Amino acid sequence: MVTKVEFDHAEASAAEFLAFGEGLRHAAAPVWNEAHGGFWVASRFQDITTIVADPARFLSGKGITIPPLGQPVPVVPAESDAPGHKHYRGVLAPFLTPRAVRENEPTVRQLVTEMIDVFIEAGEVDVVPNFAIPIPVYAMARIFGLTRPEAKQFFDAFTSVLEAAASGVPAKAQKAGGEFAGYIISALDEMRAKPPDMTNIYSAIVHTEMNGEPFSVNECIGMLWSTTAAAT
Repeated sequence: MVTKVEFDHAEASAAEFLAFGEGLRHAAAPVWNEAHGGFWVASRFQDITTIVADPARFLSGKGITIPPLGQPVPVVPAESDAPGHKHYRGVLAPFLTPRAVRENEPTVRQLVTEMIDVFIEAGEVDVVPNFAIPIPVYAMARIFGLTRPEAKQFFDAFTSVLEAAASGVPAKAQKAGGEFAGYIISALDEMRAKPPDMTNIYSAIVHTEMNGEPFSVNECIGMLWSTTAAAT
């Protein structure tokens, strides 16, 4: 017998979400949640490992969020399936190894020092908006190979996306997402005009080919979107 519930995780408070999760600990099988048109909720270790090990049946290419967040393009490689998934991961993986991350430490340390210098003389700071939030986005922008002014544009554009997503208004999220995608397209066009530099994420994405063809604009946007979101 299928256990049915109706729980809107998108509107729930943190306490409600945790209570719902606690109730699933002893579920005998995946639960059918009737919110958002209906979907299965797998909570048991055995079910989850079975799903993860069977990407041919359990696809990601049609979206992985419920409800859809309204991004203008699929966020790859998360929202992709074979054979493309392997190629997308192959482009991004070299930038995410422990060694690659360690090599970026001086860049991140310099950025942290610069941001502290801005408010240190004042003797006070609102840490979250003026330090904790900007650091990951600025750091990724530097690692992407952007200049400081370009990093500021990048930060402003992506911050608008995060704020719009948090608003819960789909139209607002779509508008902000479209504007951020436009910014990325412009940056990608500039990178295509330069010689390949495989130490730069932007350059690696635009100059890598899959089956003899360069990635499409949407694929490029999706990979950069995914990388940025993961960092924040």
